[in-house]
Amino acid sequence: MSTTRPTSWLQRVARLLGGAPRYPVLIVDSRFDEARHLASVLGEGFHVRIVGGLHAAFQAVVDQPPILVVTELELADGSGIDLVRALRNHPSMHRALLMVVSWRKGIDDKVAAFEAGADNFLVKPVSPSAFLEEVKRLSYFRQILLPRG
Repeated sequence: MSTTRPTSWLQRVARLLGGAPRYPVLIVDSRFDEARHLASVLGEGFHVRIVGGLHAAFQAVVDQPPILVVTELELADGSGIDLVRALRNHPSMHRALLMVVSWRKGIDDKVAAFEAGADNFLVKPVSPSAFLEEVKRLSYFRQILLPRG
């Protein structure tokens, strides 16, 4: 009888997404302390880049398309809604997970985010476990909806 070690969710996602050793993540938030907090929740399996605005986010996507983008709605040089909309239409970002994590909690903001192409919307302050669970859940469902190919 052979024993196998349980496979972590990150390893399973790695196989599904082609085995990348560290997953590129982009966090867009002008409040760098909040962005660093979210980055620390993800752990070492991710290569997290933090930028404060739209222009830096677009450059970061060109440099290395992320598998996950987490954005605040209120950015120094624009709107997170505009970022989500542009990224959802970007050819290298069709498989990326787009998540809004914002202090705004109105239904209009949530609807606008989803209409722009966001996969999820979390209201700050978000617990580390809730954030990580949503990343796991979205990773799983994105793979089912958009299989590799």
